[in-house]
Amino acid sequence: MSDMLADGASFLADSFARYGSRSITIANRRSGATITIADIPATIGQSERDEENADGVLRRIRTRDFMVNVADLADADDVTQYPLRGWIITDSLDSKRYEVVALDEANWHYVDNNNLRIRIHSVAIDAIP
Repeated sequence: MSDMLADGASFLADSFARYGSRSITIANRRSGATITIADIPATIGQSERDEENADGVLRRIRTRDFMVNVADLADADDVTQYPLRGWIITDSLDSKRYEVVALDEANWHYVDNNNLRIRIHSVAIDAIP
């Protein structure tokens, strides 16, 4: 008998990619070897966190999140490339660029229990009008 919850999670991951996504490109700008993964379907989200600085002042951190299927992060050699801090995400809808950042010590985390999708945290690096 198949695992109905795993089947449901797989169905939802595929549905988000097919019907609730836009295309993004992820590029590694940190190393000498360039890794670029293009045309990845991503669902857009947002995360917020309050952070206290050394003076005790609270600052709200807001990130632009991209939720992608792990299977879509494979490079030309079929190796999964999890984005690292400093990598650049380009949104195909408006060509804005975002830099991958850490939120609570992680720049991405799994969205589901079956590890099919990840949520990548980023901040805009292009000027926003």
